Amino acid sequence: MTLTAIRRSMVGMYIRRTTIKSRRSGERYFTYRLVESVREAGRVRQRTVLNLGRHFDVPRAQWPALVQRIEALPGA
Repeated sequence: MTLTAIRRSMVGMYIRRTTIKSRRSGERYFTYRLVESVREAGRVRQRTVLNLGRHFDVPRAQWPALVQRIEALPGA
């Protein structure tokens, strides 16, 4: 185990909705990402684990349950 891995402790995962503006048309749209918060050397950093895309249609009320199921997967 490396020193970085020893200092790293998982804080949690969540789904983030990000607003994007199209360069061509100027249209605003949303993308969704599964993000992991990790504490490294006393600082919290976010890391994108999975880009869920633009057409992520899971209702917001179900996001926490989805994240819990993903965290329960082996290797997650």
